[in-house]
Amino acid sequence: MKLAFVGDISLGEYYLSFGHGPKSYAHKRNIFENVKDVLSDADFVFGNLETPVSNIGLDGKNPESAVLRGDPNHLSMLADAGFKALSIANNHIVQHGEDVFRDTIKELEKNKIVPMGVSGRDTPIFEKNGIKVAIIVASDVPDNTDKNQSSYDVLDSEKIKNQIRNVKDKVNWVILFLHWGKEDCVLPNPHQMNLIDAFKLDGANFIIGHHPHIFYPIEASEKFLSAPSLGNFVFDLCWDERLMKSGVLHLELNASTFTAAFTPISLDRNGVPSISGSTKCLGEGVFDPYSNSPDFSRIGFQKNIFFIKNIFRGEFFLKIKFIFGKILNKIFKIKIYENYKNKD
Repeated sequence: MKLAFVGDISLGEYYLSFGHGPKSYAHKRNIFENVKDVLSDADFVFGNLETPVSNIGLDGKNPESAVLRGDPNHLSMLADAGFKALSIANNHIVQHGEDVFRDTIKELEKNKIVPMGVSGRDTPIFEKNGIKVAIIVASDVPDNTDKNQSSYDVLDSEKIKNQIRNVKDKVNWVILFLHWGKEDCVLPNPHQMNLIDAFKLDGANFIIGHHPHIFYPIEASEKFLSAPSLGNFVFDLCWDERLMKSGVLHLELNASTFTAAFTPISLDRNGVPSISGSTKCLGEGVFDPYSNSPDFSRIGFQKNIFFIKNIFRGEFFLKIKFIFGKILNKIFKIKIYENYKNKD
C-alpha cells in the first residue's frame, strides 16, 4: 500500500490575495498540474482541507464573506490529483457557518473524497492489497469563530487513546493526522512532544500534523515516524519563503514494515505547488530538509510589504474594503463587514 500525505490546502484566498490566490488561479488552470506526477503513484493521497468549499451565503463584495472560501467546482481537481480523503478538523472549516460546513461535507462526498474528522463518525479505515490503515483525525487549535463548535473532532488525548485501542487490532497501521501546534514556529512545542511520546506508547505508528504553515523536521525509527507539520501545500501566505516550502511525505506499507520518502515542493506567488527537487528516501533519525530560521521578528513587516507590493493585483477594491474595515474596527471599534455570526 502506498500513501502520500500533504499539509494545509486552501482552495480560497486570504485577504491580501483576493483575486490572485489559489481560487482565482483555479478558474483558469488546474492547481495540481505541476504536482500530479508525484502524487500519481500513491493508492491514497491525504491532506488537510483548511478552508470550507461552498457558495452558500457568499457575498463577493464583503471581504469577511469571501475570505478563505473555495469554489465547489474546484473540488474535482483534488479528486483528479488522487486525493481520497481530507481532514476537515481545523480552525477555519466552520468560519462561514454551519450551513457552509455541511455543504462542504456534501460537496466532498459528491467528489468521492472522504471527509475525515466529522464529529460522530467512525474512524475511517483504508485498505489495499490486504493492508489496512486507520486514520484518526482531530484538531488541537481553538476554532477561529466558534470556540464551542461541535462539527469536527477536537483533540482529546483520552478519546484518541480509546480510538487507537478500538482499531489497532483491526488494522496493520494506525496513523494520527492532527491539526496542532503554533504558527510562527519551526519546531514542535513541548506539549506536542509530550503527546507524540504518549500516543506512540498507546500504539500509534505514524503521527502527521499540520497548522503551523511551516514544514517541520521528520523523525523516523524502525516502527514509528513523526512528521509534526507538513507545511502549506496550497496556500497564498506568500510573504515569507518559509511559508512557501513544502513537501509530500510518501509511505509504503507492508504488513509489518514500512519505508518513507520525501519530495520537496515549493509554492509560487499564487500559493500553487510545484515539485522543487528529487524524491529522497528517509532512513532512521531526523530529516530536516529546510533548516528554517526560528526568527520571526520581521514577519509583520514582510506581510505589510507583501500587501503593498500586490495591492493592484487581483481584487483591488475588496482589499481596500478589508483594510478600511480593519482600521475602523481597531481605532473606532466600528464593524462595517460582519461575519456570519453577526447576521440576522
